[in-house]
Amino acid sequence: MRVGIGRDPVSIDPRTVADDEGELIARALFEGLVDVSPAGAIVAAGAESWTVSPDGLTYRFRLRPARFHDGRPVTASDHQRALLAVFDATEPPYFRDDLLDGLLGARVPAREDVAGGSGDGAPDRERSRSVTLPDGMMRGTVQDVVAAGGIAVEDGELVLRLRSPSPGLLHELTDVALMPVPARAFTEPDRFAREPVGNGPFRMAGPREIGGFIRLAAVDDHHRRPGVDGLLFQIYPTDGDRSQRWSDLLANRLQIAGIPPDRRQEAVLLYGRSTDPSQGVGLFDHGTADLYAYGINTASTPYDDVRLRQALSAAIDPQFSLIFAESSATVSIRPTLLPPRSSHRRRRALTVTTTQNSHERSTQRGSLRAARRRGSFRPSS
Repeated sequence: MRVGIGRDPVSIDPRTVADDEGELIARALFEGLVDVSPAGAIVAAGAESWTVSPDGLTYRFRLRPARFHDGRPVTASDHQRALLAVFDATEPPYFRDDLLDGLLGARVPAREDVAGGSGDGAPDRERSRSVTLPDGMMRGTVQDVVAAGGIAVEDGELVLRLRSPSPGLLHELTDVALMPVPARAFTEPDRFAREPVGNGPFRMAGPREIGGFIRLAAVDDHHRRPGVDGLLFQIYPTDGDRSQRWSDLLANRLQIAGIPPDRRQEAVLLYGRSTDPSQGVGLFDHGTADLYAYGINTASTPYDDVRLRQALSAAIDPQFSLIFAESSATVSIRPTLLPPRSSHRRRRALTVTTTQNSHERSTQRGSLRAARRRGSFRPSS
């Protein structure tokens, strides 16, 4: 199955995903503890099942038998390492203090410097903790969380403990940044960037070539075996208006593609509508609420100089930022990080899914864009 995407992903490593295209591919290659169904419900993924204590403070995840694509078993320790990584400022994923903030040890009394470390036996690193939260607390480190029992491995199960009940925890765990990676991601980072090894329903069919195709092959023994043998992501870096992808869709050179907004009605006439982005042939037309922000490590040179940060802020042209070449959008620039309830950034995402076999269109699952914290890509028959 051929999928047209508008840019070459910056990264397809779940720890360093920086765009929707990268997340789409990472979600095909990797799998976290839980996932989101097309209907929006939390469903089992890497975890076969889980239990929640009566007080809502302890979650226990029993993992299903699984292997990384290199044959090594996926263990509770692999998932633990992925979750602990968000508390280590020296390793990716960076700027994800929004994740797992309710765990024991995730917030500690403010102090000047504390030790970091990956929690896997590697030497600890000094980590600056210059940001103090309004309540006088600061983000905990790997050691803080482990010492408090916030993320633990007990009897082969992954255990998460909270300060107070958190109804949104399971949704947090669907974030692509929390998906497990094997040891080679740390020992061979360059090789891993070219050919990631995951635990998802697809594997890399060969090393990635920047600017070229990205090929994935189905994993036959995966618990959610895809309904297609492989995916080929074709990159359209100069197709800002999506016209070339539309032409290739019509010619059956693509089966999944974003389309120009002015082709919406024509697409409905040709393919019909799809009300579920994970199944059915047709146009899937939906809006998303997205927030984009720049994060700067103010503890490192030269960004520790407030004058440089002010200069960067002054250099941003808000009006130019309103131009989105690849989508029909209604957006607004907000003066603060958190938008008011009455104003949400909405963007139209138009996707047509088609498959032709013996001149007949058959149902295939698919979606062009995977919005953050909102489900996954599941090709299936």
